[in-house]
Amino acid sequence: MSEIEKRFLSEAKQKCRKLAIGIVDPSPEVVSSLKQAVDYADLIVVGCKIDGLNCIETKNETEASKIIVDLLKSEKVEGVIRGQLKDSETHKLFLQAYNRPEDKEKIPVCFLAKDGQWFVTTSCSNYSSLTLETKRSEIWQTIQWLESNLGIKPTIAITSTRRPTGRVGEFGLLEEIAERCETVAKELKEKGYDVKEYYIEYEKAVWEGRTLICPAIGMIGNTWMKGLTYLGGWRWVGLAYLNQGVYWNNTPKNNKDWLWPVIFSVAWINRGKL
Repeated sequence: MSEIEKRFLSEAKQKCRKLAIGIVDPSPEVVSSLKQAVDYADLIVVGCKIDGLNCIETKNETEASKIIVDLLKSEKVEGVIRGQLKDSETHKLFLQAYNRPEDKEKIPVCFLAKDGQWFVTTSCSNYSSLTLETKRSEIWQTIQWLESNLGIKPTIAITSTRRPTGRVGEFGLLEEIAERCETVAKELKEKGYDVKEYYIEYEKAVWEGRTLICPAIGMIGNTWMKGLTYLGGWRWVGLAYLNQGVYWNNTPKNNKDWLWPVIFSVAWINRGKL
């Protein structure tokens, strides 16, 4: 178990919290993890019926999304784990329920762990880091959250779409992305952060133990993290959506083990810092 997981586990044990989680495909592995999770949370499963758990069965995913948002808004739960529900649809219903405009500052901060090692990624949604402004904002807000919420000053890896000695200038899109990555890396170094550019060598960033790895763009980050977690033995610890005004865990739907996302959410609530 990594040090960050030990910390989250310790924080989760301080007080049980009421959470809702969206589950529509209760496979044996999913059910087993949820039954372990009730040691840490007063859990409401929304979407299906699972013997021995507190459940709200629904006709379809859309109804489940509406109910999970209503539970949050009515304060019947303290936080939600989106779980197996559709990401964009569920979040859109959340924005409507809270009478909020379209949310362009939905910052995903994802914790991954394996064999005693852990790191955080940002730019992990297909829609992340597609402009210099969004890339700068996503990374900077993630850093600030790590420092203020967890007291962690990260060691930062900036990755890119080409090597500095590669086919520079040949492909416009790759060049545009690479220039954004170089700009942000320079800005972070000027702020005094430990920043190293890894270009296309994501594996070296992991091997060298960087604690915040920033993919070049969200489409790369999303695919890379799925490769690590679904095929490479890493696990989703939790994915916090920042700037929502609520505790919203957006751990991806194809995850099978929901114990750690529950622990992550309870620990987050117990820290009392959004």
